[in-house]
Amino acid sequence: MLPSLLVFATVIGAVLCGTVSQPQISALQALYMSTNGDAWTWKLNYTEFGIPWNFTDASPCRDLWQGVTCTFNCSVLPESDILDIELTNYSMVGTIPTVLVQLTELVNLGLAENGIYG
Repeated sequence: MLPSLLVFATVIGAVLCGTVSQPQISALQALYMSTNGDAWTWKLNYTEFGIPWNFTDASPCRDLWQGVTCTFNCSVLPESDILDIELTNYSMVGTIPTVLVQLTELVNLGLAENGIYG
């Protein structure tokens, strides 16, 4: 019974590693919505820059979303925190939502060369 329990724990850990909390997902979604995310200009080299944001199965750290840098220490804690958002020159237009305060570990918010106001 012990080997199957170990396999189950390993699979669960692999699924959780790189996930972020729902408040962090909500903060990213608010940023996306308040800055016309559907019209952002994504970098085309996904291997180098990551993938465009996708809120259907939201996992910005595990899926390596463009412009998002996270903590990764899955041996200590499977959940990740968003440390950095760097979206310079992504054709963003709108305001920065106050809900970004939910990104408690955020150390950099790079939104230069966009149409951000307010």
